[in-house]
Amino acid sequence: MLPDRTAFTEADLPAATGLGSVFWSDQIRSGALKAHQAGGRTIVLRKDLEVFLASLPQVVATSAPDENARIAALNEKLSRGRKLVEQLRQPAEDPARARGRLAADRLLGKAKR
Repeated sequence: MLPDRTAFTEADLPAATGLGSVFWSDQIRSGALKAHQAGGRTIVLRKDLEVFLASLPQVVATSAPDENARIAALNEKLSRGRKLVEQLRQPAEDPARARGRLAADRLLGKAKR
């Protein structure tokens, strides 16, 4: 609810509405919010502020994501995680065998020293 005033200065708008001063400056400069000059101050009439606020887009409630789709996505992540764990549990190659393969590759000229 807006304070019971006829007009607001540009500096009053953030406290009156909860929206930041940069937002209000941008709205006034763009002409989206009608403002007037009074002395050296920029003021917004209450009726103009109410019209502006009423013209803002209404928030439309969105439905919760389909529960089955969410469960399927979680199961897919779980499956990928289980596969990764299984790969990590596989025994590493025997070091002696790896050294033998490296020696054979060197003899055949495939490995760099």
